[in-house]
Amino acid sequence: MLRLRTFACLVALVAGSIVTAAPAAHADAHPPSDDHRLFFANAQRESLTGYANARRRMQKMVRRIDRSHADLGVLVEIEGRQPQSFRTATQGQWEMVGTGGVRNTVIYRTSAWTVVDRSRIPTYGTHSRHKNTPILTLADHDGYRVAVIPVHNPHNSARRSRINNRRILAAVARLQHAGIPVLVAGDFNAGRSVVCSYTNRRHAMTSAAHPGAHACRRARNTSIDQAFATRDLKLFGYRRAHTRATDHRYIYSVGFRIL
Repeated sequence: MLRLRTFACLVALVAGSIVTAAPAAHADAHPPSDDHRLFFANAQRESLTGYANARRRMQKMVRRIDRSHADLGVLVEIEGRQPQSFRTATQGQWEMVGTGGVRNTVIYRTSAWTVVDRSRIPTYGTHSRHKNTPILTLADHDGYRVAVIPVHNPHNSARRSRINNRRILAAVARLQHAGIPVLVAGDFNAGRSVVCSYTNRRHAMTSAAHPGAHACRRARNTSIDQAFATRDLKLFGYRRAHTRATDHRYIYSVGFRIL
């Protein structure tokens, strides 16, 4: 009888150790990152008839960025002195990264993000000229990484816009293969067709404006300014606000967590 009791105690002890080991394994699971927010807009170059000059429009844009509580963003159609206007208006608390000429840029709050890698891909721009679009990979304070690709597709060539989108989606696939979440945002100069392309089964990105299933079906009257995220990012709190800082009339932001 004593031997049976001893054996029963041993079985109970082993079972107890198995039960108590499960929470420890759960505690080691990778938690999501802190909440972040992406701002995106077309800054519409230096010269814009009927609007304030570029410096004053950039000041308005920065005020909008501050109100959105964003710490990361995309501004496209940046030109001339606008990068300096941006840095002056943000008092050096933000940085802007782009490649020469009329630029597609990634902006980030330097207290929240650190650049860990940068690359670029050739894309068609205004008047069908080639330009280099930057790809910026950043890390937050906890080491969570995300890559950002700014987009400005030509308004006068659907074919070249499709080429741009193919190159961008190929870059997204390469980054995903390396385990890096990706945000793509900017002025696509197309609405529903872009949502359908980026969210289809092959590419499976999430639309900021039309999250969830059947995004293509629901994107009948969507804006040409859009943002997309890979599935290892959780989007929330999509917002649109009217402004005179751009002739697109609206600026946008969306929250995200890195999963």
